[in-house]
Amino acid sequence: MNFGRLLREYREDELNITQSEAAYQLDIVPSTYSNYERCDRSVPIALLPKIKEAFNIPDEQFLNMILDRPHNRKKLSAEGLAMQTKELRERYITNFGESYFDLIQQSPELRQLLGFIHILDVKKRKLLLNALRSILLVYDDMLNKEIEVDISAVRKNESYVELIQQSPELQQLLTFIDTLDVKKKRYLINAIKSLLIVYDDLIEKELEIAGQS
Repeated sequence: MNFGRLLREYREDELNITQSEAAYQLDIVPSTYSNYERCDRSVPIALLPKIKEAFNIPDEQFLNMILDRPHNRKKLSAEGLAMQTKELRERYITNFGESYFDLIQQSPELRQLLGFIHILDVKKRKLLLNALRSILLVYDDMLNKEIEVDISAVRKNESYVELIQQSPELQQLLTFIDTLDVKKKRYLINAIKSLLIVYDDLIEKELEIAGQS
């Protein structure tokens, strides 16, 4: 069954979204979704309706994907195909926003983050979003690994010993970083550094607002 391959083609050609975004829309981890697209694992039947709804796959096209039949798009002109793809992407984005409405409504922290992202210039916005995305890529590893904290094994500056000893969360983070290979370690550290760059802006803006009130 080539459903996974057809799903990948639809994701790339029609929606133009990443595997990670697709996975989080389905409430699964990216590695699991990747296995589905590579046909290394069969997509559970119970997940099929959610895939159709989340990605706004038209009925006929979805049936063709399940039955492994070629989807006939030759009847449309090049302009018609482009318009169809544009409409599919617009519907996906609309549904994407609606699916997170309750989350945004219930989370002041998320609204603050979105508001902060909105006021950034294009360069800093990209820097922040890339940093968050980088952290997501390694966060799945942190969830899947059983981290055993050993402070003596963590390389540390003596001035931070007390802070590390008093913070289990920091111990876990440092231990997790220590378990990463060189590439992922550099990836995560650079992501955190990028977050610090834009975090300074947030603090400065809050201080400005406090000073004006």
